[in-house]
Amino acid sequence: MPGIQEVLIEILNSVGGLVCHQLPERSFEIGGHLLCVCARDTGIYIGILVGLLLVVMGRRERSGPPSLYLILAMILPLILDGSTQALGLRTSTNQLRLVTGLLFGTAISPFLVYLLPLLPLPRRIPVLRSIVPSEPNLDGDDPWLPAHALAVGIVIDVVLFLLIDSLADSADPVLYWIVSLPIAISLILTIFVVPALVLVSFIDFYRRG
Repeated sequence: MPGIQEVLIEILNSVGGLVCHQLPERSFEIGGHLLCVCARDTGIYIGILVGLLLVVMGRRERSGPPSLYLILAMILPLILDGSTQALGLRTSTNQLRLVTGLLFGTAISPFLVYLLPLLPLPRRIPVLRSIVPSEPNLDGDDPWLPAHALAVGIVIDVVLFLLIDSLADSADPVLYWIVSLPIAISLILTIFVVPALVLVSFIDFYRRG
C-alpha cells in the first residue's frame, strides 16, 4: 500500500500532466523523484509566483502598463528557445529551459494582473481592487508597475535558477518538496482557482446585467 508521500506525488504528477508533457529527459530530478512538470514549466510556474509577489510594488494611482519593452525582453528568450528547438535548429538544455521559463512567468503574471480590471472579477475582490489600477490605460506613460520591480524579479529569477539547478540530482527527498510546493501552488492557482473565479464573475456579471 503506497504511503502518503507516494500518494501526494501521484496527485502532483496527475495535476502536472494536465499542462505538461512530463518528458523525463526534460525534467529535473530532485530527491529521487522527477518534478511534476518539465524544466521549462517549472520555471514558468515558479516565475508566475515571483511575478505575483512583485505586484505589491505597483502604484494604483498610475494607469500605464508595466514596461512593455522589459516584459518583451523577458519573454522573448523562451519564445526563441522553444521555437528554434521545435523547428529542429538546435537542442535546448534543461538549464536554459528553466531560466527562460522563470523570466517568462515573472514577466507575464504582473501584466495579466494589470489587465484584470477589464473584467468584472477584480471589482468584486477587495484584495485585487486595492492593488490594480481602477482604469488601466495601455497608452499611458505612467507605469503601474515600475521597471525596477521587474528588475528585482530578474534578480530573484537568477537566484532561483542557481538554487534549483544546484538541487538537481540531489538525494534528499525534502528538497523535492521544497521545489514542488511553489509549483503546486502555482498550478492550483492557474488551472483551477483563477479560471473558476473568472467563470463565476462572468456568470454573475451577465446575470446582474
